[in-house]
Amino acid sequence: MIDALKKYYLFLFLVILFSIPFYSIAVFFPVDFLPFNLPISSLMIFVPCILSLIYSYHELRRSGIKHFISCAFNCKGLDIKSTLFSFFYIPVIACLAFLIQYFCKYNVPQNIVIALNELPLMFILYFLSAIPEEIGWTYIVTGKFSKYYGPVYTGFIIGLFWAVWHILPWSLSHSAEWVIFMSLYTVLIRAVMVFIYVNNKNLLLAVIFHTMSNVSVTIFPNNGSHFSLQIFCIIIMPVLVLQFLFYRKYGKCHLPARNGV
Repeated sequence: MIDALKKYYLFLFLVILFSIPFYSIAVFFPVDFLPFNLPISSLMIFVPCILSLIYSYHELRRSGIKHFISCAFNCKGLDIKSTLFSFFYIPVIACLAFLIQYFCKYNVPQNIVIALNELPLMFILYFLSAIPEEIGWTYIVTGKFSKYYGPVYTGFIIGLFWAVWHILPWSLSHSAEWVIFMSLYTVLIRAVMVFIYVNNKNLLLAVIFHTMSNVSVTIFPNNGSHFSLQIFCIIIMPVLVLQFLFYRKYGKCHLPARNGV
């Protein structure tokens, strides 16, 4: 089993390794010209995409490249329930989190500003930036890992690498506590994306979910400065358990057999 996944574990390690130059640029040459105050290290999203291109060509040659290019926009087989789920899962969580913060008077600004006028540009930017990431994390790795580990362990493994990949950029501008809870949040939402992909086999849904996660955090009052990761995680954890139970009973979610098939 491990031998069959060796090159996909290598993919995860290479993503982190080849992102080091972007970390270094962020530390030594910080810039502030990117939209929504994104750090220069955010350009490392192209690392999993380029590696995916190499993997696709190695496995399927030109046909793999064609599929690689089109898969992020493939609407074939989409159903309305899965699409709505991907669009509104995190926005609903964000609304619940805000209501809890508001009524508990926890970390709520005096003047609440929600930048709705920036929403269209924000969606386009985050959608385009989610594509190169999800081509790597979902298109290349998730399908292979879920065959052997099932969606639960796959979500944890990929989510852990995804969090580690982000830790250094996060730590440049946030406290250790924030980084810890953001890492937990990252693992949790990756687990949700794995469930979505395993049950639909459509990359576009993962891209939409990723996009709406970033949009929801950024648009949270004020420009995302007052969202509480602790509350987000507290809400998502029981919802994720219910999601697993539901998919296990009605969907394609199952635990892998002991022999890994």
